[in-house]
Order: sequence, then C-alpha cells, then structure tokens
Amino acid sequence: MVRLIFILLLSCFAVILISKFLFIEPIVTKKEIVAINPRYEPLPELFNSRDTLNIHLHYKNLINHFNKPFFQDLPTGIAYREDESINHYYYFNYSRSDNKKIADLGYLAMAIINSRKEQINFADENLNKISDNSIPYYIQERAYLNFRYGKTLEAETGFRRAIATMPNSDFAQTGFIKTLYSIRDFDGLSNYLSDKTIKYYPEYILFETYFYSGKLFKYFKLDLEIFEGSWLQAFAALLVVLTWLIYLYKINIFTSISTSICIITFLLSILATVLCSLPYGFYEVFLNFKIRQSIGNDFLYSIFCIGFIEEIMKLIPVTIVLYFFRKKITEPYHYLMIASVSALGFSFFENIMYFKLYPNQIIYIRAMISVPIHLFCTTIIVYGAKVMSYGKRNIDVKYGLLCFLASITLHGLFDVVLINEELSDFHLFSYIPLIAGIYGLNRIYNYSINISPNFIDNKSIDNKKLQQYLIVAFTVILFFEFMLGSIMNGYHESFDLLIDSMAGFVVLLVYISSGLSNFIIIYDYRTGIFD
Repeated sequence: MVRLIFILLLSCFAVILISKFLFIEPIVTKKEIVAINPRYEPLPELFNSRDTLNIHLHYKNLINHFNKPFFQDLPTGIAYREDESINHYYYFNYSRSDNKKIADLGYLAMAIINSRKEQINFADENLNKISDNSIPYYIQERAYLNFRYGKTLEAETGFRRAIATMPNSDFAQTGFIKTLYSIRDFDGLSNYLSDKTIKYYPEYILFETYFYSGKLFKYFKLDLEIFEGSWLQAFAALLVVLTWLIYLYKINIFTSISTSICIITFLLSILATVLCSLPYGFYEVFLNFKIRQSIGNDFLYSIFCIGFIEEIMKLIPVTIVLYFFRKKITEPYHYLMIASVSALGFSFFENIMYFKLYPNQIIYIRAMISVPIHLFCTTIIVYGAKVMSYGKRNIDVKYGLLCFLASITLHGLFDVVLINEELSDFHLFSYIPLIAGIYGLNRIYNYSINISPNFIDNKSIDNKKLQQYLIVAFTVILFFEFMLGSIMNGYHESFDLLIDSMAGFVVLLVYISSGLSNFIIIYDYRTGIFD
C-alpha cells in the first residue's frame, strides 16, 4: 500500500512537470499586484490653491511621498522609491529667497526631506537656518532630531509642545511615544494610553505597555493576532503534527499508550505556547533583554531566553501529565512519547504563525527541520531525568540538568542563525543542530524501547517500511505546500519554488528517513546517549 501511494505521488509529480512544459494555464492565477508610482508626484492642491505657500499643504505633499514604500517587489523586479526628484523641487529655490517666510518654508521642507532620508546632520543644518522657530512643524522636527541625537529629555519636551499645538500630528504623537519607550518610561506610556492615542502606538510598544500595566487580556489578544491564519494553514500545521504523531505510534511496538493522554498533552502544550508570551514579556519589559542584532547578545538571548523559556514551557504539560497519569505509563518509551507530543503541540501553534507569514517554501522546512529539533530538545531532557534511570523512583537530577543545558544550548544555536542578520549568510549552520537532533532522537527512542519491561523477543520494527512511511509522508507535505502556494501565489511561482527546493528536500528526506528508521531491537541493548 505504501509503495502504491508513493508511485501515485511520483506520477502526480510527472504530470506537473509535463503540464509545465506544455504551457498549461495556471490552476489559480496570482492576484494582481498594484504598483505604487515610486516617483515624486506633487500634490495638485499646491497648484490649485491660492495660497501656494501654505505650509500645511507642503508638509502633506512631502509626507505623501515618504509614505510610499522604500521598495516594492514587483513581477518586473524590485522598484525603489525615487527620492532624488523631490530634492529638485522648488524648496531649494525657496530657501534662497530674500523673503524670510518663503526661505523658512524652503529650509523646513529640506530638513524634513533630510530627516526622512536619515540624513540627520543635513536636517539639523537646515533647521538651524530657520529664522522663525514658531512656524508649524518646526518643534516636532527639532524634537525628532533631539531623539536621534539621544537627547531624550529635550525630545520629550519638544514632542509634548508639538502635540499641544497639533494634537492630530501622527509624527509628533508617535515620536513622543517612542521617546518614552526609549527611556523605558512604562508608567508614562500606560498613563498616556487611551482610546484616542492607541492608534499612534507601534504594536511592539503597545504589546509591552499592556504587559507592564497588567492588561493581560489585551496583551494576549494582541499576541494571538499573529496566529490568525486561514484554515489551509491550520490544516498544514495539523498535517505536520499527524506525520510525526503516526511515526511515534509506529515505533511504540510493545504496550500501547492511552490516546487520551496524548490528546491532553497536546492541548496542554498549545496552552503552554500561548502562555510563553508571559515570560517573554518579563524578559523584554523588566530585564530589557531582547534581540539587538549583536552576535554576542543574540547568542545569549537565543539560549537563555528562547531556549530556556520554550523548553520550560514544553516541560510543564509533560510534568502535569506524568503526575496525574503516572500509573498508566508502563513503558520508558511512553515518557519520551509524552515529551514528543508536547513538543508537537508547541510546534503546531508556532507553525500556524510561520505558515501565515511565509506560505511558500516553509512548510516542509518546518516539518523536517524545526519540528525534529523541537522534539529532540524536549525528549532529551526527559530522557536524562527519567528514562536513563528507569526503574528508580526519583528523577536523576544530575543527568536531567545536564540534558536541560544541552537542550537549551542546541535550541539557541539553531535560533541564533535565524534571528541575527550578521549570521544570515551562515544559515546552513542550522543543519548542525538538525544532524545532532535526528541522531539523538533515534538513539534515545531505540534505548527506551530496548529497556522496556514488557519486551517481547519476536517483536521488532520494520525499518524498511518505516523509512517508506517517512518518505511518503514528507513528500505529501511538500506537495501540499505546492498546492497551497498555487492557491495563494499562483501556479507558476509555486512551481518554480518547488523546483528550486527539490535538491534540498531530497537531501533532507534521505537523511531524516534513514536516520529515524535505524532501530536495533535487542533487549537491554544500549543505544542511548551517555552510555
């Protein structure tokens, strides 16, 4: 049956290849991208108005341009916003006028252009040439430069004055909020937050402000918005979970474990995933420990924040289930299976988020790289704490702690390459934790099966069939990703990504399917780590 399914999948792939070369129309056409003109387009009001020197119109004119995206990824290539023309508009000539009012308008406009292009020193020079400091927008632009120069007290005062005269200025409001955030004034941020000002709060600041002020319902609501994917993405995440869950059941060859225990563990793990945002909030708000794109900082953050928090949260469902259902757990492997199911529950919720953000070329990568690393990092802790010393009443603190440190370190090594921009060129380094994880999973699963008190000599695992299952299952995931990509981004783009990823997929498939189907079932045969 497995071979038949595999042959059918290969046949489907052949049909797709043929359809490509026969120029069959795409199944689903990609939504048309509306390109925004990257060039400078002066507002018509500037020419239709009698007051051509209206500073509010000129400010709107400038902001309209800089609100355009800096670059757009279009079918024809990347289009960058064209900022040069705006420099050649009449603002330079205005600044050379003998009329001080006109000259001030020119200097203010050029200062705004410079600041939006991050040319802070030039912006400062132009602001210093303005003779009338009471003109609109001067105070907020000066406050912004003070903020950029690190003069937070002057920036806060300036933004307050700007808001007092122009309460609807998005720039002044957001600048004031960012200034308070930069000095970690969460009391000020909490007090300033209202129905009128909430729209000016960047999401990351609002997120931390809710946590600081104890508004946990709003905090969780905002946090969960990122997980609001489509049913297709949820199905993709579930497909990944089922692939690994079936594998876990296939190698449980002696005493079965209650399905209800696995379901409870899975649901508790999803809840633990949601609750992860609490310790993350504590780290960010009270310890100010976060990603800073510094290799040293991000390395420590990946281990002692991401790795530490996520592994602790995955262990909570394991601890609860083992405490309440300990009498129903009759195999050493069951401990590892519960830990693995907890890791699957965690990755299920996490995968929905990633599938929403990156619908193409991420599903099979998450299924074949991230999930097994999650599995290993959780199971190795339970292995060291309980399975290695199976038969003893208490946990083995020494090996448990050693395995926990190994777990969070491996977790951190995997994540730091993904979150740090300086290390992005070394993304293949993330395969090292995967290699260690697949090797370790096979050894500790095998060890737990071999020391089963219910060991039966004539029972074994058919490694060949297990490998075939893994090949078919991950191939199904790859094709589901292709179909999902076709629905969301069009057939041709999805097909190109499928072809580009095929070599990497095959390498992963060979290593994982062979590495996780290499079981030697002999009673008390030691295959575990530290043996």
